[in-house]
Amino acid sequence: MAPADGRKRKASAAGEEVFEVETASSSLSRASLNKRQRVSDTINGDAPTDIEDDVLADLPSDTDDRDGHENGHLNDEPFDYATQRDAGLDDDQPDETEQQRAIEQIQERASRFTENHAAENAIIEEVQCTNFMCHSRLTIELGPLINFIIGHNGSGKSAVLTALQLCLGGKTTVTNRGQKLSDFIKQGSDSASLSVRIKNQGPSAYNPDVYGQSIIVERHFTKTGTSGFKIKNSQGKVISTKKLDLEDITDAFALQLDNPMMCLTQDQAREFLNNSGPKEKYKFFFKGTQLETLDNDYQIMSDTLNNLELKLDTLEENKKYARSLFRKAKDNVDKLKATDGLKDQYYKYERQMAWCQVEHEEKKLARADDEIREIQTKIEGKKADADDKSKDYDVANAAAEQAHVEVQECESKAEPIKEEQSHAQEEFARIRKEVAETLQQHRDIGGDLSAAKKRREKLQMEIATEERRIADANGGQHAEKVDELSTAKEKATQLENELQESSKGFRELELAKKAADNAVNEAKPRGKSKRDELEKCKANIERLESSRGKWIKAYPSPDNLQKLLDLIQREQHRFKDKPVGPMGHFVRILKPEWTSIVERLFGGNYNAFLCTNKDDQRILSQLMKQARWEQMSLLIDKMPINTTTNEPDSDVVTVLRILEFDNELARNAAIINQAAEQIALVRNRDEANEFMFPKNGPRPRSVRATLCMHETRRGAGFRLQPGSGGGESFSPMPSWGGGLTRMNTNSDYQLREEQEHLQILNREYKETQDQLRELEKAIKEASQAIFRHDRDHKRIKLQSQQARDRANALHDEIEAETAQPDQLLLLEGQLRSAEEEERNTEVQFQGAFEDLNRINAESRAQKSKLDDLEKQISDLSTQQSKLAIREQKAAVRRETALKKKNEALAIVRDAERDLENVYQDKKRQEDVVAEHIRQASLISERVEVEPGRTADSLDQTLTEIRRKITQTQTQLGGDKVELKRRALDAKEHRDRETARFVEADKICKALKFARKQRLDRWQMFRRFISVRARNQFMYLLSNRKFRGQLKLYHKEKLLEIQVEPDITRASDKGRQTKTLSGGEKSYSTICLLLSLWDAMGSPIRCLDEFDVFMDNVNRDVSMKMMIEAARQSVSKQFILISPQSMNASHIGNDVTVIKMSDPERGQQPLPSGFTRERR
Repeated sequence: MAPADGRKRKASAAGEEVFEVETASSSLSRASLNKRQRVSDTINGDAPTDIEDDVLADLPSDTDDRDGHENGHLNDEPFDYATQRDAGLDDDQPDETEQQRAIEQIQERASRFTENHAAENAIIEEVQCTNFMCHSRLTIELGPLINFIIGHNGSGKSAVLTALQLCLGGKTTVTNRGQKLSDFIKQGSDSASLSVRIKNQGPSAYNPDVYGQSIIVERHFTKTGTSGFKIKNSQGKVISTKKLDLEDITDAFALQLDNPMMCLTQDQAREFLNNSGPKEKYKFFFKGTQLETLDNDYQIMSDTLNNLELKLDTLEENKKYARSLFRKAKDNVDKLKATDGLKDQYYKYERQMAWCQVEHEEKKLARADDEIREIQTKIEGKKADADDKSKDYDVANAAAEQAHVEVQECESKAEPIKEEQSHAQEEFARIRKEVAETLQQHRDIGGDLSAAKKRREKLQMEIATEERRIADANGGQHAEKVDELSTAKEKATQLENELQESSKGFRELELAKKAADNAVNEAKPRGKSKRDELEKCKANIERLESSRGKWIKAYPSPDNLQKLLDLIQREQHRFKDKPVGPMGHFVRILKPEWTSIVERLFGGNYNAFLCTNKDDQRILSQLMKQARWEQMSLLIDKMPINTTTNEPDSDVVTVLRILEFDNELARNAAIINQAAEQIALVRNRDEANEFMFPKNGPRPRSVRATLCMHETRRGAGFRLQPGSGGGESFSPMPSWGGGLTRMNTNSDYQLREEQEHLQILNREYKETQDQLRELEKAIKEASQAIFRHDRDHKRIKLQSQQARDRANALHDEIEAETAQPDQLLLLEGQLRSAEEEERNTEVQFQGAFEDLNRINAESRAQKSKLDDLEKQISDLSTQQSKLAIREQKAAVRRETALKKKNEALAIVRDAERDLENVYQDKKRQEDVVAEHIRQASLISERVEVEPGRTADSLDQTLTEIRRKITQTQTQLGGDKVELKRRALDAKEHRDRETARFVEADKICKALKFARKQRLDRWQMFRRFISVRARNQFMYLLSNRKFRGQLKLYHKEKLLEIQVEPDITRASDKGRQTKTLSGGEKSYSTICLLLSLWDAMGSPIRCLDEFDVFMDNVNRDVSMKMMIEAARQSVSKQFILISPQSMNASHIGNDVTVIKMSDPERGQQPLPSGFTRERR
């Protein structure tokens, strides 16, 4: 790359070459030193090649591959860039003739000056500030060529230049106005924003298809330190927010923001114009013309080249070391050839070893045939035993089925008897009603009989009175007989009354004894039932105490259940969804008082396992058979069921609402199989009946059935539900007979309930026994009372008959002896009528009594029939109990027989499985033999194994030979293949290191050549820049009739100017700037600045308060000169800041004057560390 991009052309008059330097740049730098590319510290080598199987004879020899590079860099001295850069540097200054010729050339160029015109791109069109420094909102539209920004001190002129630098990515320290971005935010604001619009037109525009005719750069920053860029196109669309893209734009337009010659700030201008010495001026020159950037880049390039030369020495040493490794590896391969004889012997015994193992495996295969014959014999015996066990099971099963049939027949016999009992009870009730009616009739006739007796007794008294009167007339004998007759009749009547009373007492005694007999017959079953309940309760308590923490004990065949659970756990990988079960284990009841009824409701479902698909159900059935768990499995959908719309009102207690489920499948099963969400629970029977079948109003919503508790029987209940014809269905629910609950409930609560129930049963059983003893005592006393009553009744009956006979005899004697008068006859006639009426009434009474006795007899017969029926039912119940026990025993025998049968079949299956395993082992052994033969055949054809040789002895021989070979290989560092591979690796390593060295040497030479070319061009560029600046300086001084020189001392890095204001003086040395007046000094410094600007390639030049120390004359001349110089710099944009007003004579169409507004009163001071501009 050329250090300077320039053009040359023929001078029309002198014919000398004059260079117009436009710009200078370096490909090693874009914006800063940390972005420079560096040569890699490593040079990648080639990947290693594969090892061939037999390359020993083809290994190359260690030829001398020296290529002329050896020892060519070990003693070189490092390259000193500064020395080489300044070597032969000539700081001679031009003579007077050369100076005059340069002035004439510049004048000639000025005479050829064409009209200035705006550049098509890379100039600033507009600057906007928001809350920046002293500006709340400022917009400056700049002209394309010459711009003067004027205004009083404090109006914010310098803020425009500072905004331009910061918005285009410049550092805060370059502005000399602050140390961080937050210092530039206007006081009282939290953030600030800047915007710069850059012209982007013409053929050299930057990405015009993306950005259009303008590029807008915005920068936003806050008090907290956050900052960001936005790069927009001419339409305001954000194209990028990366600073790297902004740097690409500034590099493309050569906007050198960190170059102090491009943007000379107020402090830098003051320093340059008034206080700068030769060193400071040279620094401005060296940095402003980009010589410093190129110098730094070439210094980095030289340092990198020096490091590469040092690395080249290391690569040369590596090359030599790789060659020595290759020679050593090749020697080891040659030494390994001595072991070939041992290898032949090793291969011989290796072949025998392979076929010896084949013979060993063939013997194992022969033993498998013997084992198969042995197991087949065993299977035949076990099958015969299994057939016997199957026959035993068939017999036991037939017995169990017969017992079950007998139980059902017994139940069938009981049904008609129970129906007959029901009819007999109705007939007995009818007879009892008839007894009551007859008894009432008997009482009414008894009342009539009493009235008839009273009339008879009255007439008898009247007759007696009449007879005494007659007797008084006939003597006393007749009166005595009449008295005796009266006494006899009274005695007969008394005895008849006693006989009647005795008959009544006898029936009452019989009824009392019958009632006592019935009470005893009723009390005995209750006592037996209480005793059974007591024993059952004790057994439940023992089971509860023994099964604490053992939930599995609540299920039938817990051992088989545990085996099934273990099988499911072991085979769970076979299931798509692991089965859930038993179902009851995943259910928890919240109201334990309903445990028995809920257990009875779910029944066998609580023992079931739940599956979600047919495949899992099939696998589960196999495992259940294997575990002998003879329960059902249910297929349940695993999607949760929403029952919200199908449940009754929230105040109704349902089965589903008193249950909690540990698994969703268990809940789904309860809903699907038992409709648990629609079965209500009501404790009282009457309340349940009123709830389910209300007299007024509709039936409850979404209730299929209602369960209630039994009034007296613990754990039992009733199920109420609508009948099939729309009526009422009422069915009992026996208590749960399984003992332990299968649900997850509190075992302590259940145990406590059973213990309390045991106390109640003990008390009730004791009361029942006491009552039974009292009833048996009453039966005994009633029997004794009946015996005594029967004896007394016979005695009274005999005495009554005798008294009636005596009265009749006396009556006949009196009638025979006495002729009765009319009054007496009348009375006696009335007496006979009364007696007849009494006898008729007594006959009716006796008839009513007989009817009563007859009806009582019918009642006793009917009661006896009822007793017989109850006895038959009791006998059938007893028979049914015995048959049930027999059925249970038969079921146990069948289960035992089935267990033995299954065990025998399992033994057969195990034996068959063992046989199958042996067959599989044989098949595998055949495969092993075939595989051994195949592998041995790969080694060699079948060989004869030496007699007496075994695999162990052959292995020992092979081990010994292998030890010797290994010992040799260990000494050499590997086997033949390994040593060959190492030799090839060493060769590749040698070739790779040689190639790396050669490549690095080529790179080093190329970089040295590039460094020399670039350094030569840089020196030529510096010389051309220096000549251009000297000539331009002299030309500019001549505009005011000054004479002077610009002297550059590059080695000392000094820049001196000598100016002679009086061109008439003969001396050409000129004066130092310190001897000049203020105006002359400022003017000469402006000439220097314009000379350096003329050597720059940047499209923008900015200067802040260049005329602050000039008088009006020098300022006017300098202003005119600057405008003329700017016009001669075609297409360059100038931004000049001055606190003075502009002379209208200097203003043309290409000059834009921007006047800033006066500062506001009370304006806040600038940030700390900065002062206001001097007024």
